[in-house]
Amino acid sequence: MEMINKFFISNIFLTCIFCTNTYANTLNFECATDNNKNIALYSDEKTITYTFGKAKEEPEIIIKKDRKEVNFDLENPDGGGLSNSIEIKNGDYNYQLISVIDNLSEEHGSTTLLNIISKGRILKTIYCIPNSEYGSLISTDPAYLGPLK
Repeated sequence: MEMINKFFISNIFLTCIFCTNTYANTLNFECATDNNKNIALYSDEKTITYTFGKAKEEPEIIIKKDRKEVNFDLENPDGGGLSNSIEIKNGDYNYQLISVIDNLSEEHGSTTLLNIISKGRILKTIYCIPNSEYGSLISTDPAYLGPLK
């Protein structure tokens, strides 16, 4: 019986080693898009990591920035709702994730999109598939995560 317990515990340990995230500690937000790609934000105490790419494959884009370099605009009143946005700069491109929550409807539905911006122009807008979202943009808020270090 003791041998079975040791075997079981060692399998759990090995599984946990291989299930860790290589980008940051916490998955704060993820959604699927129409083109079979995922958008995700990860964070730890000091960094925010943005990833974009095909589901269940190595991301095509990985941008890791110090939290102080990321623009947060959270809980901003927007018409009949609230908008949250996070903008991450990478060279000439800005990746702006926006989530708008409709407080006027009974469902309080939300829409999340990604704007890819260069030189002040939106080059492309990619929408998250409704109900594919995990987590929230607000969970990346420095106040939510604690003071910047």
